Amino acid sequence: MWDAAHPIATSSVMPVTTTFGRRLDDFQPDEWIDAEVVLPDSDAGSQLRRLQMGSPMPTTTSTTVVPVTESSCYQDLTEAQQDAVRTLAYSITTWHLCKNPSCSWPDGIPEPDAPCLEVLAWFDSSLYSRTWVDLTDSKRSALELLGWASSRWVQMDFPLSYAQLWSELQPRQQEAATFLGYSVETWERCERAAPCITRLELLETKWSTISWREMQQPFQDRLKELGYDEKRWTNGDGATLKKAYVDLTDAETISVRLAGYVSDTWDGCPDAQCEERFSYLKRKYSDIQWSALTVAERRAWQLLGHTENLWLGGMMNTVSMQLTWDELSLEQRAQAEFLGFSMGTWQGCNDNWGQDTGNNTQSDDFISSSIERTVRSRMVIRRPFAEVSGNVYGSAVDRLPTSFIQVFEEAIARALFCSNPPLSEDPSTYVDTDGNPLCIQKGIYETQRHRVKVMTVVEGSIIVDFFLARNQTVTELPAPALFESLRRMLELKTSPLCQDMHFGKFAQVAHMEEIPLSLLSEDELAKAAVFEVMRNQYGPETACQLLSDAREGPVKCPTTTSAASTTG
Repeated sequence: MWDAAHPIATSSVMPVTTTFGRRLDDFQPDEWIDAEVVLPDSDAGSQLRRLQMGSPMPTTTSTTVVPVTESSCYQDLTEAQQDAVRTLAYSITTWHLCKNPSCSWPDGIPEPDAPCLEVLAWFDSSLYSRTWVDLTDSKRSALELLGWASSRWVQMDFPLSYAQLWSELQPRQQEAATFLGYSVETWERCERAAPCITRLELLETKWSTISWREMQQPFQDRLKELGYDEKRWTNGDGATLKKAYVDLTDAETISVRLAGYVSDTWDGCPDAQCEERFSYLKRKYSDIQWSALTVAERRAWQLLGHTENLWLGGMMNTVSMQLTWDELSLEQRAQAEFLGFSMGTWQGCNDNWGQDTGNNTQSDDFISSSIERTVRSRMVIRRPFAEVSGNVYGSAVDRLPTSFIQVFEEAIARALFCSNPPLSEDPSTYVDTDGNPLCIQKGIYETQRHRVKVMTVVEGSIIVDFFLARNQTVTELPAPALFESLRRMLELKTSPLCQDMHFGKFAQVAHMEEIPLSLLSEDELAKAAVFEVMRNQYGPETACQLLSDAREGPVKCPTTTSAASTTG
């Protein structure tokens, strides 16, 4: 490295640097010896030697001066000198060992064995909190290799390199990151060096202190790509991007990592031990006032049976906390997961709790208990049939924007698949900024809405028979779970269904029940379906294929040609 920085000269001629040297180079013997004066018994060479001996030249002596930095402690160097130390591949430890072993460790700098998260916090306070002009030239050069520029630094618009793993960086970028103090572990946000729950807790704490309107625009843009907007961020709602980390696109992965997540924190620390997660939840919700909870957290706890008065007794002071995970409703489990619970943590990491719950099969012998079944439902709406009679199939009625059947199917699908807030006393909560009904998870809604199908709308108040189609994949909610969810929404006047801008007035006076598809069992229904497929293959012209004669065997159906000759 030293030779590369200080190349050896390729010429043996010393450069002339003083007037004295120039005079010596310009020396000519005939300027000092008179050509007409010749000493006896001497030649020109001996005269020249005597002349030189009689006129001694001045001499110089070179001495080595050791800079004071050679014995200085690292903390006593200027920042530029400290940069030079790192450029020469010294660390603080090796510098002190080589130059001054009596030096102590510098204050304010993490020691070599400091926890990874402590080093990350040091970067935020010592590097990224400074202005661009206050940085040394060496630091700016290293940051520029990582993609920074003055304009980016002002807005803290982290370059794409910060979304890459260490192994994905170019060699020069790795050198630049090392110069700034990064290691593989700190560059990858301590993913392998610190517990996931600890990192997730730090990230949530950091985010809770940031106001949407105070954050830099680039960070806002990253959050928008995750599905946040000002309202969701302020209310404390989660991101609408619900994919697992491995299912993210390249663009989504960049946004996730630049927002501060890594693979395990984005997935909610799936490998964390139950006891560790439960301790985190107790820390999160202990000693916090009801008013200090976010709007979304209060909604979730309200659905789990909490009120402001009950909260004074602590997180566990609600009847729902005495239920097993399986005894919670679909909506309650969803809100418990939003709060950070899982089946294990909800039950206090007691896996044996609630195992002997008995047989919970349906009491109605005609309704299958299979979780994979299609559900036929009947909703009775206690409003005059005249309100929809002219608009059941789309006839013009001013009070409804489209046909009642379409309103019904869309509202039920929104309530089931949009992941809207679980409850609110304000109907505007369920109205989007464009004035249309709110749907947070529009992608899921569009792919699942076909599962709600109306069969009939008849009089007797308003009676709607409809299907909830069975799930086709394990990631889709089963139809029986959807049915139970709908039934609970009808009982809760603050639910998304009862507050729906188009269907709310009907839902608030409705109740529903499951009715059997037929009196046949599941196996009999399957056999009947197979027979129906076969029966549909025959019509008036092909029914003769089913006839058989005891002597002749199957009866052949007449062809078009034979039929024509017979009539002729």
